[in-house]
Amino acid sequence: ENFPNNWSDDFQNYTDDSVAKFWADQYGSWAVRDWADGKGRKALMQVCPANPGPNKWVRNNDPITSIGSPNWSTFDLKVATNINDTATGAYAQLCAWNQAGRNT
Repeated sequence: ENFPNNWSDDFQNYTDDSVAKFWADQYGSWAVRDWADGKGRKALMQVCPANPGPNKWVRNNDPITSIGSPNWSTFDLKVATNINDTATGAYAQLCAWNQAGRNT
């Protein structure tokens, strides 16, 4: 299935532990789960331990999942994050990639 030109997802129509459509896990493991905010919402969450142990064939990297299309030229990003305040060094990061000559 081709990636659509217009895409949005609030994850509310997924069952617990579902894989979110079009997201590609690069490091770590991500799934849709209940967002523990008391409002009954769902979110895409990192679900494996922050430090799974030493990796023998490549260096360990922070968990990342990505979405998008190289054909996008104009896009808006909106993200709500909730960081576990008991995790040491936890952070959330939103990145956009501009391909020279392809995106403006």
